[in-house]
Amino acid sequence: HEYFILGKSTDEKIFRILESRIEYEDDVTDLCKLALLFYYSGIEKMDEGQVQRARNLLGYFCGKDMMFAFFQNFADKLPLPYKVVDKTIVEYRTNPDNKVTIHYVMGDGKSEDYISEVLPDTFMGIFTKAFTLFYGDTIQYYITENANGKEIVSDSMSITCDRINMSSTRG
Repeated sequence: HEYFILGKSTDEKIFRILESRIEYEDDVTDLCKLALLFYYSGIEKMDEGQVQRARNLLGYFCGKDMMFAFFQNFADKLPLPYKVVDKTIVEYRTNPDNKVTIHYVMGDGKSEDYISEVLPDTFMGIFTKAFTLFYGDTIQYYITENANGKEIVSDSMSITCDRINMSSTRG
């Protein structure tokens, strides 16, 4: 929880234990699987066992429609599942009880025609929205959060697709 949700550092021994538990098909929670996958996303050169576990975990979470921005960190390491290969994912982390809305427009944001969507709590307060962007596409967006009757508005942000990714798998 502290590593994946709160972003705190964790002893690498924990990941060896998780690898062992997954290898022997012990019951491993989704939180622990995500922590291990997030850890793998930061490794420059994974060994074959790590690559296989990462592929399996990516397929598992994409199969549950749980996709996170860090999944794209695997694009240069292994073929991504087809569900995520062309996605750009916006994440917002907050209290899972809060209502989070994304307001976005394609292009430079000068249009007044923003689209608003309530974001789902994908996992333990991580709210996500997946966009399918082509090379050069830009989305301008901001997020509002309703917490205890107060509305919090994020700064305006933009995402531009700057990658051409031709690799995918059907898993």
